[in-house]
Amino acid sequence: MAKQTRFEELKLRIEKERAHFDGQIPERVALVWHGYLACAVEWSLISAGEHSHLAGMLPTVEDNPVVEILLGKRNA
Repeated sequence: MAKQTRFEELKLRIEKERAHFDGQIPERVALVWHGYLACAVEWSLISAGEHSHLAGMLPTVEDNPVVEILLGKRNA
């Protein structure tokens, strides 16, 4: 059996998460996933395209602070 790629593993985990919440991942959980995926792309564990695909599987979070941090838009 072939080993899963990180992308495939993360995709499967998000699919399981969606199933667990009957297709509606709560915003709080989605924020954690967005942060987890941001870390994975930041550390080159997944590609930007893979990140985009995986993040697209999650609910949109308005004014998502993870996006601000990832893109460096924080004025701290």
